[in-house]
Amino acid sequence: MLGKRIAKQISQAITEKSLKDLYKRLSGPSGIISTIVSIIQKGISPVKGVAGRFQKYSDSYKASFKSGELKGKKKSPVNMTATGEMLESLHLTLEGTKFFIKSRGKRNNKLIDIHNRQGASKKKVIRRLLPTEKGEEFTPRVSTLLQKNLKKSVSFSILRFLPKKALRIKIKTSK
Repeated sequence: MLGKRIAKQISQAITEKSLKDLYKRLSGPSGIISTIVSIIQKGISPVKGVAGRFQKYSDSYKASFKSGELKGKKKSPVNMTATGEMLESLHLTLEGTKFFIKSRGKRNNKLIDIHNRQGASKKKVIRRLLPTEKGEEFTPRVSTLLQKNLKKSVSFSILRFLPKKALRIKIKTSK
């Protein structure tokens, strides 16, 4: 009887406390969004199975780097930061027991959809920014970050239920 009660308490702690802890870890400065953005800014997709660097900019788009809003922008690598607004709008949300990566603003949502699914420019160039299609997942670098943080969050939740005596560490030295 005692075992079932503790198991239920542990289960509830994992789903409540560890989700909040995991959210804090993943939304922090070295969390999932900053990891995804840093990969994209190197010109590489964070989506597993997308080979190599993003396709180069069109000549007409590169020409816009000489004036206006894009003046001074680098032509290579293709880093999806024309103004920086789209990538800066990415954020993590926790809704119930699920995490979502979203962007703020209609314009940014549209830009992400264009690059991720519809294709940009006349050539309809697709640059996968997020794994939104069925069966897609993040690259091992992003997945590993998720797994490490999940393990830490769950471990801390379970530790609350262990007696303090069990948490003591004894160090023996040999003579």
